[in-house]
Amino acid sequence: MGSRRWRAGYVGGRAVAVVDTGLLWNLTAGGQFVFGPGCAVGPGSPNCAVLWHRNFLSGLDNDFSRPTDELLRGLHGTWVSAIAYRVAPSAGLVGLKVLVDRADPERDFGRVLQALDWVAEHALQFGIVAVNIILAVARQGDAVLRQEPCREEAELVARVRRLWCERDVLVVAASGNDRRTDALTVPACVPGVVSVGAVYDAADFAPSKCIDTAFPDRVACFSNTAPFLKLLAPGERITTGIFQDLGREGEGAGTSAAAPHVSGAIAALRGVGGFEEDSAACTLARLVRTGRVVTDHRSGLQFPRIDLAAAAATLPTSTGDCNFDGRVTANEIERAVDILLSRAPRIVCPNADGNGDGAVTLGEIVAAVNVRLHACPLRPVGVV
Repeated sequence: MGSRRWRAGYVGGRAVAVVDTGLLWNLTAGGQFVFGPGCAVGPGSPNCAVLWHRNFLSGLDNDFSRPTDELLRGLHGTWVSAIAYRVAPSAGLVGLKVLVDRADPERDFGRVLQALDWVAEHALQFGIVAVNIILAVARQGDAVLRQEPCREEAELVARVRRLWCERDVLVVAASGNDRRTDALTVPACVPGVVSVGAVYDAADFAPSKCIDTAFPDRVACFSNTAPFLKLLAPGERITTGIFQDLGREGEGAGTSAAAPHVSGAIAALRGVGGFEEDSAACTLARLVRTGRVVTDHRSGLQFPRIDLAAAAATLPTSTGDCNFDGRVTANEIERAVDILLSRAPRIVCPNADGNGDGAVTLGEIVAAVNVRLHACPLRPVGVV
């Protein structure tokens, strides 16, 4: 599902939090407000897709003060947000500004942690179901590229786990543009993070970041991949048109463009009728299992490229996956039964509570068993 299918009709009522350079909510293109006419008033206004904006540099919420130099350097977060918005045009956006440029990785890392904590506290308030991170950040002195899952990044691991298991929020991260086939950047390498590499979305053009022969669904020459990469999505010549009033190009490339395709797809799926009560694990399972298998010509490794239409054709269900490994185990189902029988605290497995009412019902346990047995089975197209 690339830019050609942005307007295929899959809309969502959930929100994506974009951890980046900020979100210029009142940006116009062709005389129209990019994120809705209500954005002329500000975030949270009726008919404005931007629900909130938090600036972790200034500590201010919904701050209208944007110096010119910061505006020009801050377009990246707006571009990323626009891609997610095009994929899920009825979803909300929450802008979380953690940097202006890449001059201070140590402080960037700390602000990313603050942003993830903020999402954990406000996910229910704003309906956040996905966090989009494109930064390659790690503790100062640490290598940003990792050749295996980076469990040693304990601060990130803890926050990703909390978002997944306590808030049903998926963290999506760009794999990086280092042309590696054996490594991902931090935080894409963190266990539980949905890492996203890039494929081309068109043919007959010269890639902007390297020399290659481009055609749809070919892994982009700049994209990092690794055996533990989760998904692929379009990441070259992604046209938003949002910068035309600024006299800048409307196309862009990079795994930064691929990641918001996935974040937007998550928001779209979680807003579709019948899927609202899905857990994070089941949403990810839909995207992975229904993705088109693409072989990385550089390494021979295969990865699923997201296909939102196919994912939307899967059966609604819920899941009790508590260790965010993408499947429900017998032990997790047993925990759900224990919760039902009041033999364990309900917080032990919050994802078994499909409708979020604080109680795990027999029906929800049956749904978890169905996931265990069938892993979100496909339904015939057109069947509700």
